Amino acid sequence: MARPSRNVDKRMLEVAKRIVCERGCSGIRVREIAAKAHANLGMFHYHFKSKRKFTRLLLQEYYDEFFRRLSTAAGDGNSAIEQVRGVLLAAALFVRQEHHFYAALLKDILNGNDEVLKFVRENFPKHIRLMRELILRAQKEGDMVDMPFPQLISFLMTSLNFPTLIALTVADRSGEVKRRELKMRLDDVASHAAIEQRLDMALKGVSP
Repeated sequence: MARPSRNVDKRMLEVAKRIVCERGCSGIRVREIAAKAHANLGMFHYHFKSKRKFTRLLLQEYYDEFFRRLSTAAGDGNSAIEQVRGVLLAAALFVRQEHHFYAALLKDILNGNDEVLKFVRENFPKHIRLMRELILRAQKEGDMVDMPFPQLISFLMTSLNFPTLIALTVADRSGEVKRRELKMRLDDVASHAAIEQRLDMALKGVSP
């Protein structure tokens, strides 16, 4: 009996990533994924068992890389505030890199996708705990204002990431000519330098 291809599972995941970035997890169709990956339904079920498990694996791949980058950034810096800055910058740059995915994920959350909501509830507390520990240390060291963590982190994350998501989403939905016309303004919002500038302004706003 021939052994299943060792690459077909990767092909199906890559196809699904493109679909999710366009339509969200709600847009996953097993037959479409198998066809575009040049595989049959039997191979899909051999590798992933079910659509639910496939969706979970896809989301987990994104999240594991996101958390790996945050964990690496948390190990740098000589003080808690430097580590906070590093983690926030790592998160913002990952969001910029994967903005199609995050825009689609946000849409799924707002639409009440059960599988996505379950994944968020089970996984997001992991990086929130990491950020909370660093922020509490920075507050204890006197480098951040004494403010409830939910208020503080929501201000920092939205001020950093929402301008990037909005700018890049507008660019994606504009024609080529419009994108060229918008480029200078998009660079002013979504470039690495612009993100760092927003981060420094945000941290200044929450300093004592």
